Order: sequence, then C-alpha cells, then structure tokens
Amino acid sequence: MPCFKATLLLVSALLLLSVVDGAENYICNQQTGVCYSAVFGQIFDWYQARDYCSKNFPSGSLASVHNAFEDYLALSAIVLAQPNTEYEPWVGGYRGDNDKNFTWSDGTSFQFTNWATDYPSSQGNQCIKFCYTTSSSCEPLKWKTAPCNTASAFVCEYAGGNPPTTSPILKPTTPTPMEDCYDWLHLAGHNKSGLYVIHPPTVQNAFIVYCDMTSDGGGWTLFHRFVI
Repeated sequence: MPCFKATLLLVSALLLLSVVDGAENYICNQQTGVCYSAVFGQIFDWYQARDYCSKNFPSGSLASVHNAFEDYLALSAIVLAQPNTEYEPWVGGYRGDNDKNFTWSDGTSFQFTNWATDYPSSQGNQCIKFCYTTSSSCEPLKWKTAPCNTASAFVCEYAGGNPPTTSPILKPTTPTPMEDCYDWLHLAGHNKSGLYVIHPPTVQNAFIVYCDMTSDGGGWTLFHRFVI
C-alpha cells in the first residue's frame, strides 16, 4: 500500500479565486481583476516570453509576484495548464548585468521573495523561474534563477477576461479527473514527482497537491495545498 502524508492549508482569500468561464488554463483574482495564464505551446527565452505576453494579452506582461497569494495564483495557472511539466516556467523577475537587485518586467517594485536554497545566483544577468519538480537543484514551489537567454515555458499576467483564442496554451492532457496521486501515477502514467490537480470524490472542489512518486519504495506522498 502506498504511504501518504497530508497537510491541508485553506485561506479565506481564495474565495476571490476563480477559473474564468470554466476554462482550465487560466485563473483570475476576482478582487483585483488580474488573471494568470501559463503558456506551454511556445518555448521562449525570457525576453521573447516578455514580448509574447505583451503582444498577445490585454495589458499583458510576464507575471509579477508581490505576495504569497499572487505566488499561489501563478503556480495554480501552471498546474492547471500542464501538470508536472518538465519546463520550469519564467515569471517576470530579472536582474541585468549591471544591476544589484531584481525587478519585475512590468516596472513594479520587488517586495516579496520565495527563493529556493542557494538562490538567487550571484552571476550577472539572471531571470526568475518557478521550481516545479523535485531535483537536486531546486525545491518545489520555490523560485530559482537561470540565464535569461535559455528557453522555457512562461506565465503571463493580464487584465481580467478570456485570453486570446489564438494563444497556444495547452490544457491538461488527462481528461478524467484524477482523485489522488495514485491515479496520476497508475492511470495517467505520470511518474515524476511534482505538482498536480486532484479532485477526490468526497470534496466539492479540486485542489493542488505535491505528489512524491518515488519515496517509500515507489509509493507516493501527498501534500495538500490550497483549494481552487
């Protein structure tokens, strides 16, 4: 039998959170009107991703993160679009070669951080990604830095409403709702540890979890996150 551990975190602020018009690839904050959309159909370097968000979304930019709730919203967009992706998506944080501090591409101030251990890198020009799967170099849900000219998926932030229909955003590849990590492993064939959306039959809403697919002799560990 697989071993699992669960920690469920609920926050009242998530009453403001919704997946607009039943779509599964973008998510919005009803209070602020800001939406987040993860783009996996295009793999760009940070500069190309920044330009893509600006050109293809209303008042669009790479996602900026100013508090833990916005951090969660951006992560939610990623997981809803592509569970357990191998690409660690860009957000809007960057530091130029001659800069000491990071800033956001939309010009807003850099107030909140969620760095993984040993990050940020001290080397020159660096841009921020989300750590997404377990690795020796990063902790899930945390931020890392990478050279800005490397290609990856990315998260756009934009004014509320539907994203462009031409936007190549991939929806989840498994149409059947997964009830737990065991289903993701054995029914959907996802054997990498990472973030997933599950919807147990006994609860009303799906939520994001971290599934450890390798520990406990091939079992899995379930960490409940926030309800969506």
